Amino acid sequence: MTTFYIPLSRLSANEAFVALLVAAIETDDHASAEEAARAEHVLHEVPRLRRLSRFTRGRMIEEMKAAVRDHGAPAVMAAAAEHLPPALHRQALIAVAEVMSSRGLDRMESAALLDLASRFGLSPEDTASALDEARRNVRLRN
Repeated sequence: MTTFYIPLSRLSANEAFVALLVAAIETDDHASAEEAARAEHVLHEVPRLRRLSRFTRGRMIEEMKAAVRDHGAPAVMAAAAEHLPPALHRQALIAVAEVMSSRGLDRMESAALLDLASRFGLSPEDTASALDEARRNVRLRN
């Protein structure tokens, strides 16, 4: 069965946020059950996504999974980063870091986080602060 999705060049802010989280799970090509559960939890905690119906969130997740299969996680993350409004950059970096760090970061995931922070234009200090907040959030939930 083929899943059709919105072209990556036309993502809404909500779709871009979901795309970042889905691509974050697949960055190292093997999503653990814990990462998938963390992503689902994070999706439900983001206020702008919480307002969407469960059906709409589920559809977005499936569409972005198909996009990752077709284009790869790095391409989806890059496209999503371009379409996310600056006001959401810090929140998105924290959410992506929470998902990726659910079982510890490997080199590929660390590089993807730093690339995302760079695409967002975050300073090293803002990046470090966001990553510290993500680590605290993960510890509080465990």
